[in-house]
Amino acid sequence: MDETADVLIVGAGLARLSCARTLGEAGLSVRVLDRSRVVGGRCATKSDPSPVDFGPIFVHGDDPDFLSWVRSTGEPLVAGWPRVVRGTGLPCQPQAFDPLQTRFAVPGGLRRLSEALARGLAVELASPVEQLEWHDQGVTAVTPSGRFSGRHGVVATAFEESRALLATLTEGPALPVVRRADALLSSFSSLPCLTVLAEYPEAVPSPPWDVWYPEDSPGLLVVSNEGSKRSLGPGRGPSLVFQARPGWSAERLEADAETWSRDILGAAADLLGPWAAHPAAFRSHRWRYGRLGAADHLVRPMLLDRPGSTALWGLAGDLFDVDGGLQGAWRSGRALGLRLAEVVGSRR
Repeated sequence: MDETADVLIVGAGLARLSCARTLGEAGLSVRVLDRSRVVGGRCATKSDPSPVDFGPIFVHGDDPDFLSWVRSTGEPLVAGWPRVVRGTGLPCQPQAFDPLQTRFAVPGGLRRLSEALARGLAVELASPVEQLEWHDQGVTAVTPSGRFSGRHGVVATAFEESRALLATLTEGPALPVVRRADALLSSFSSLPCLTVLAEYPEAVPSPPWDVWYPEDSPGLLVVSNEGSKRSLGPGRGPSLVFQARPGWSAERLEADAETWSRDILGAAADLLGPWAAHPAAFRSHRWRYGRLGAADHLVRPMLLDRPGSTALWGLAGDLFDVDGGLQGAWRSGRALGLRLAEVVGSRR
């Protein structure tokens, strides 16, 4: 059994790292577990040969604390990106283009924001959690490589995955508490998004826009011109990311990636021209839990308490904030961290 942390956190995306950082600043010891090989969750960036964002493509917000934190990371930022927007299709978060919102691109990739939060934290990567336990005086997360313990726990994965993990806590006194939480979470569902990252030859001119939200494409939700965030260097053509609409993605979610990737490139050719179907190289990513619907939000994180135990389990993520998105994820993690620090202090 590893040394017991004050708080054990499952997941290393923006919400859980924000929670971990807040707890650390309050003087509590934290251990973070994540199944991935890198931190960031949906703040996903491919870094070779140059950074390309293929989850959220830019940061936006109106919370002064959140915006101050983004600026404090020291990452170079492109203010106001996307500056040139084509199409009248619906963005994932329409409020992003409200005049009161501030927008940034991160040339180094959005994952750099999560990496800034993770600095100095005890993070165990490539550690998928298979089971949770809720003891009278602590919690445990079981992974293929061992058991990790904490005095309290936080689950902040995609909430369908959080539900699956909470379902492993359904023995004894925890059962009624978990059932109530699950009944609430079952009211929501994430939207899938199939994504293709395409690199084009140098002979292909760069599009004259940063982002295109096509109103008439049956398959494509958004096209991101990643080269307009950063210099791609000599000998490089456009770097484009195609993200498919939720319904289109759902119909093909279990299909072979090669098949739906070619379908996306075909939809890109219908939109941009025949050249878009023939990238020099491309990669695919299947976001099974890509994002939330616009109305799918709670107002605060959840904190689960059960009779007979001094330990708490908390839930955070973009679901647990009125706005959602990156700002909501960061804010929900911070809110849960502040609340946990307060409760833990009172129980010592």
